[in-house]
Order: sequence, then structure tokens, then C-alpha cells
Amino acid sequence: MTKDDKHVAYRTHVVSAIEDVRAALVKFSDFVDNAFSLGCTVSESTMKMVRGLVAKYSPLVDSFEERLGRPDIAELIPARGLAEMAAHIASGRITLRNLQAV
Repeated sequence: MTKDDKHVAYRTHVVSAIEDVRAALVKFSDFVDNAFSLGCTVSESTMKMVRGLVAKYSPLVDSFEERLGRPDIAELIPARGLAEMAAHIASGRITLRNLQAV
């Protein structure tokens, strides 16, 4: 598989996995940690890797944002927590956009 094929397969897996509400919460935490901390790893020697990971993760922002809006998550997470998670997604979207431009 090419790197692009692997990225597509990964995203397909994540979108499928987050259908389960409990998996969605775990995947959300993992995604936030991995995708939105990429800015902390940027250097001349890591730029190629960071760009590849940005390409891998960026398309999933919309999927997580949509998933957080479903009622089953609201049964597990209080409104304030959901608002903080949504704010995290919005902030992370900006982080990934900024990294794409580097």
C-alpha cells in the first residue's frame, strides 16, 4: 500500500470505530493528543514527517466534530465537557491548517 492508501485505510478505520460511543471518546483523546500536538514536533528535520501526519489527520477533524454532535455522547458527557471538546476540535483545526502552510 502507498502512504496515501494507508492514510485512507486509517481514516476509514477511525470513522468506523467512532460509531461506538465509548470508542469515540477514546479515539477522540488519542486523536487530540496525536494530531493537535504536531506543532510541538516541528523542526527542519521533522517537517516532512509532520506534513505527512497533517495530511493523515486533517480529514478526520470533520468526522470527530460531527460525532461529538450526536445525542449518545451527550448521555455520557455533560454539556460543559462537550463544549470544551468542541473548542478543542476548533483549535486543533486551526493548528493543522497552520501546519499545512508551513
